[in-house]
Amino acid sequence: MFKHINAYTYTLASDAFNANSDFNTVVSGTANMTTFATNSLGMFASNAHFYNVTGANSSIPMIVDSAGNPIYGNSSDATTFSVNDLSGLTFALNEVMQFNYDIWNDQLVNITGNPGQGLFMPLVYINRGFNLTENQIDNMLSGILSAYKAKWLAFGLIIGFGGGILILGVVLVICARRLKAEQGGAGGDD
Repeated sequence: MFKHINAYTYTLASDAFNANSDFNTVVSGTANMTTFATNSLGMFASNAHFYNVTGANSSIPMIVDSAGNPIYGNSSDATTFSVNDLSGLTFALNEVMQFNYDIWNDQLVNITGNPGQGLFMPLVYINRGFNLTENQIDNMLSGILSAYKAKWLAFGLIIGFGGGILILGVVLVICARRLKAEQGGAGGDD
């Protein structure tokens, strides 16, 4: 995603919208937003286009575009974000959510043929996000990147210096042994 920075991309887990009987939410993939469920009108959040909402197929209306073509939920209807592994900086965010009413059968609305979840009516669709540019990332992370580069430079110098001393020590030992061997052989000729 970014040419010189590591980033991990995460998707908001589908169980973020878990069914919870304490809040009168009984459909997996939804999260209650109000306490109106006892008054035949509940508001709940879900992924856009009811993506990953399970157990209420007859409650989910067909969503269509302006040409009348059906729109089905897919993985692009989930919230995603990309995070740098060193700094925790979020480079990109795409929040996709939908707020819905759960309309139940009452004196004003006649809903039939529903197994007990009411009729889900989309109210608000949210699709917002941002992507930082390479220049913005460089400006924000310049201190961290400088420290990161300095760490590896120092590590390289230490290893290089240590390796140099080791090689120099080995060369000196070899030279000392040769010199000793030459001096020992020269002393026997006198």
